[in-house]
Amino acid sequence: MSGEPVPHTVSSVNSMAVTTTSWANTLIGPLTTTFIPPSTCISDIWVPNSTNQEWLNLGPTSIDQCLPSGWGPSAYYSPARCPSGYSAHGISTADSETHAVCCPSYAETTYVLRPQTSSKHPWYSTELCQTQPLSGTTTFPVTIDKGNGVTQTSTGILGPDGLINAYGISIRWKDGDFPASTTATPTVTDLSGPSGDKANGLSGGAKAGIGVGVALGALLVIGIAVAFFLFQRRRRQDVEVGAKADEKHMGEARRHELAYEQGPHELSSRTENLNQRGFMKPQTEAELPASMAQVSPLFELDGSGR
Repeated sequence: MSGEPVPHTVSSVNSMAVTTTSWANTLIGPLTTTFIPPSTCISDIWVPNSTNQEWLNLGPTSIDQCLPSGWGPSAYYSPARCPSGYSAHGISTADSETHAVCCPSYAETTYVLRPQTSSKHPWYSTELCQTQPLSGTTTFPVTIDKGNGVTQTSTGILGPDGLINAYGISIRWKDGDFPASTTATPTVTDLSGPSGDKANGLSGGAKAGIGVGVALGALLVIGIAVAFFLFQRRRRQDVEVGAKADEKHMGEARRHELAYEQGPHELSSRTENLNQRGFMKPQTEAELPASMAQVSPLFELDGSGR
């Protein structure tokens, strides 16, 4: 049978006596600490060992590890909150107490509370939750319980009228049973599961984590941009202040230079030393020679014009 598709649909089971789904009426005790079942309990699909019928069950048939201690199909926990990987359904209030049934919620597959109707299937009274394909036919891996610890892996086929069944956990609580910061229906955790159509997609927790990461990344980029802008503006201000200081200093130096050029000048000490050593003779006033100093006689004309 290994490797061959094994059809398991509600329409293929044999009819039995009609039973009616009953709701929890026996108090087990509190369940204030969040119960965390193994991931296989809310991901793997099994075919329980039965001599008369075959049906699809979420998780192994043994409930010791998959359900809180003391669980029973007609019992409830109070005060209590849903285990990890479960969400509350069928919430109602009676005598100031809130009632709910916790059903598995895994990846993109959410189990809902089974309607309270009569059924020919005995597991309806114990497995209070169910899910079914939206449309078409779904294939997935299944584990068949052969009894005496023998199992077989095969492929299950579920048509649009088929169901996968799951155990529900009945809880109750009152206002004030838990701190204000907590709720009776904690956030569903993201647990790994089998490959196939059921395991595709991200859980709500994973999507929320991605959204937070993107927001933090955007804030980081904005912060870096603002810091760079402030640094550049401060740098430009420093350059402008330095340029103004240099311009002021050069202006003062130029004024001192002009004042020096316009002042009186004296012969350098080097020129005076040359005069004292005779290398430079003092200039004296030039005199004409005696021969040229004689005055030419004056000539006068007589009265006749000669």
